[in-house]
Amino acid sequence: MNKLFKEFIRLIDCSINNEEYLCTSKEAECLYELCEYHKITELTYPILSNLAEKPLADKIKKNHNLNQYKALMQQQAYEEIKEIMYQNNIKFMPLKGIRIKGLYPRKYFREMADIDILVCKYDMARLKDLLENAGYSYSHKGHHDVYNKQEFITIEVHETVLDKQRETGLDEYFNEPWDNTIDNIEYSMTLEKEYIYLISHLYGHFHLGGVGVRFVLDIWLFKKAYKDKINFDNVVKVLEKYGLRKFYDNLDKLIKYWFDGEVPTELTEQFAEYIIRSGVYGLTENLVKDLKNGSAKDVSYIVKRKFLLSSKEVEKRVKYKFLIPFWYVCRIFSAMGNVKETKNWLQGLRTNNEEVSKHREKMKQFGVNI
Repeated sequence: MNKLFKEFIRLIDCSINNEEYLCTSKEAECLYELCEYHKITELTYPILSNLAEKPLADKIKKNHNLNQYKALMQQQAYEEIKEIMYQNNIKFMPLKGIRIKGLYPRKYFREMADIDILVCKYDMARLKDLLENAGYSYSHKGHHDVYNKQEFITIEVHETVLDKQRETGLDEYFNEPWDNTIDNIEYSMTLEKEYIYLISHLYGHFHLGGVGVRFVLDIWLFKKAYKDKINFDNVVKVLEKYGLRKFYDNLDKLIKYWFDGEVPTELTEQFAEYIIRSGVYGLTENLVKDLKNGSAKDVSYIVKRKFLLSSKEVEKRVKYKFLIPFWYVCRIFSAMGNVKETKNWLQGLRTNNEEVSKHREKMKQFGVNI
């Protein structure tokens, strides 16, 4: 990793462990840009807010206040959702950020884009009516329902743990995730299963564009918190069965490099660089490379991936069939309206086959089969 990236990881480590960190105001500016890129500005706020000079110091404070408000609104929304679940006897399971927040030194350190909840498939329609009556607007995205309320509140309701991650077959491992409960309403997985879920969820993003340091942080903190309660031999066996062993080994080496001071191999350095350059949810250009396979059908396939959906998915999003053509027009114009993202898709399409081959070879070394 270059010097900036190394300082970025050291800053994260010091923020988690409440240790002193010193740098110049110029370095603080560069580091804050990386924190924004990975959505971890709250984690590093206590340190960088004291090192930055105006006008960056004012920006950091303003963003902090906004994030604090957002976190408060999200927590209130989650409590509202829980109340709806309990009042209507709907069993549910909180996933990802809303679960992981408690492992950070301060809950607000773990920023969230949305609140993820798992429910049974047979409760999806009933929950939709309940949430709409509570003032939430509904939309459907991929394999989950999305509900929005006010400016910062997005609830993603999932009917499966991994949203049909057919690339690994891990769907079947999570067929029965309802392991632990004390009241038959709020559930959790076993710690071992949840750890495997965090890894497989990271993999799901990584192999389609990349993933940021926040995902790695979640896994590191989860492992630290429950290291004496997880049978890691069983974890390895499961990941071996579903083809994720090599990827997990590389991820584990990365965590030891970043937070335990282990000397990295050249491959671990490349793995680290790829994650830091990817940003919080990966790069569109990487996604297009991941989708390309060097065939003449690449362009048509990728365009369909960008703009089109299966008839089943469209029916979930559009209530009346006669409106479907108009919905597609709006979807295309909406996608094209995001100039930066469209530019990145086009940039990826222009990638020649040699670059794609190099990218795929690098993914193979990381333990990703695309």
